[in-house]
Amino acid sequence: MRNLRIWLLIAVPLIAFAWTTPAWAPRCPGCTVTSLLLPLEGIVSTPGDPCVPTGEDVTLAGEVHVVTQARPNFVAMIHLNMAGVEGTGQTRRNMYIGTGADRLLNLQPGDPCFPLQANFTLEKTDGCASVPLPVTARLCLAGDGTLLSSSTVSVGPSDSK
Repeated sequence: MRNLRIWLLIAVPLIAFAWTTPAWAPRCPGCTVTSLLLPLEGIVSTPGDPCVPTGEDVTLAGEVHVVTQARPNFVAMIHLNMAGVEGTGQTRRNMYIGTGADRLLNLQPGDPCFPLQANFTLEKTDGCASVPLPVTARLCLAGDGTLLSSSTVSVGPSDSK
């Protein structure tokens, strides 16, 4: 009987804590979370370096993983991550890999569709230095904050000022 009491004194609080959300877990009642893979294709020019003194154009293809968290007041957390973006240099035929992630917090878009600038890295697989890879996203949110599949991402900086 004594062992049963000791077991209950230990087990009941552990079970009770397992059913509750930890205090450190982020809470967002009423949030809408959307996760989409958006295609990314394009050609980016790399600057000259010791490996390719004249630089080269790289044909890229892959996807950008976009996760949005829209709150009731439509202030959003947006997280972009390279997902299998790779390319081939047109001069040396070297392989390039898009890497990195970008997190944008507390945005309050004025329009349902809005542009975002994100910065990633284009890694060279021949041992030479990586180069910046700017990406422009045009994200579209539905009235409830859901990220729409009509959203797009493209290589390069935004044309709008």
